Amino acid sequence: MKMLVTGGAGFIGSTVASACLDAGHHVVILDNLSKGRVEYVKDRRFYRGSVGDSSLIRRIFDENPDIDVTIHCAARIVVPE
Repeated sequence: MKMLVTGGAGFIGSTVASACLDAGHHVVILDNLSKGRVEYVKDRRFYRGSVGDSSLIRRIFDENPDIDVTIHCAARIVVPE
């Protein structure tokens, strides 16, 4: 199964992505790197940008039409942000 993990360069998202990979799934990462770390996406299919960028989302799905699932982990950890 191929999965898109938004926020996949953050602590929780990268852990989810690693668990998916360990389970034998293919993973595509979307993260704006505002809090995430680029080393968490090393050797993974990675797109830098916002989940609110509809043209980027369209491009991701155009380039990866076999994505079956999206796991949304993109979020701010501080409520006012």
